[in-house]
Amino acid sequence: MIIKTVDEVEIEFEQQAPAIKSCRWCVYVRVAKNKHEKVLLCTMSHNKPHVKFTYCTPDSVIHSNETKKALCQ
Repeated sequence: MIIKTVDEVEIEFEQQAPAIKSCRWCVYVRVAKNKHEKVLLCTMSHNKPHVKFTYCTPDSVIHSNETKKALCQ
């Protein structure tokens, strides 16, 4: 696993049109640090991506609707 510290993170979920046969979904992870931006990861899949929102405490990591609300406002 690679762990990077960045200033900004953008995650994009892109559904492909039926005419595009190579995949149904693309997921892009873009990052920015200082004045540099780049696509860190691009995945392609025929299966719909799963999204999980969690909250980390010193003792455990739990599923969290509060995290989802904070990100999806």
